[in-house]
Amino acid sequence: MKYISNKIALFIFCQFLLIINGFSQKYYSVDGNNLILNNGLVKRQITLPAENQANFKTAFFDLKDDEQGFLLKENHEFQFHINQKKWNGNSDWELIGVNDISDETGGNGAEVILQPKNSKNQFQIKVKYLLFPYLPIVKKAIVFENVGDNEIAAVAFYSGIVVGNWQSPR
Repeated sequence: MKYISNKIALFIFCQFLLIINGFSQKYYSVDGNNLILNNGLVKRQITLPAENQANFKTAFFDLKDDEQGFLLKENHEFQFHINQKKWNGNSDWELIGVNDISDETGGNGAEVILQPKNSKNQFQIKVKYLLFPYLPIVKKAIVFENVGDNEIAAVAFYSGIVVGNWQSPR
């Protein structure tokens, strides 16, 4: 009987380690000017602003067991108006940084901090991507931060704008 209870305890302990490992994995990496989100079930590659290009957009999306994945010809990633000027992922952005983020439900991922190249010290946005263990989803949130001295009016916000055709990369 003691042998069986030890086996059960060992089994429960191993399951606990697997669950903890699933919740503590880092689901993103930065490779050059690409942010790669990947939890084993969904993969999303986002082009980050760099010296030679200032856009911020999803370049590739793939689901596990999907035989082709998708390249996105054109997308805006997000869109909003600040002080009556339209901004989206194709606007000229400067990358301020990429930080680790997590939440209380086991999600973790990256927070990308951007500011407009030609409107510095006016506002910043934080685009947050969370991935979850064992779920093929990417949760996105955008936070606006007024870093200037004047008030700003942010309206007409859209997240996840996709324009154009998905195209198989293979």
